[in-house]
Amino acid sequence: MRDTLREQGDDGTRSRMVDHIAYFNSQEEAETFVAFLREHGYESEEPDDEFSVSFTRESSVVGDEFESELSALRSKAYELGGQYDGWGCTVVPQSG
Repeated sequence: MRDTLREQGDDGTRSRMVDHIAYFNSQEEAETFVAFLREHGYESEEPDDEFSVSFTRESSVVGDEFESELSALRSKAYELGGQYDGWGCTVVPQSG
């Protein structure tokens, strides 16, 4: 994803809405993850019938803070028996 951003003139440092997704094996796991997300400032819909959770939060997509965020999401999903499946965002080219 970051390579694609760079190719489009986006170095990832500007804040933008970042979309994430995680998958779980049960409604209970997914709902527990949603509670975790909301406690940490993410916006999330309720889990769907397949126990997937889509969520968003505004941030840049580079740096230690973002990497720590991704690590925490992966760890929490794994802890609950699920899988964090990645992130995506729109291109925000550098001005000037």
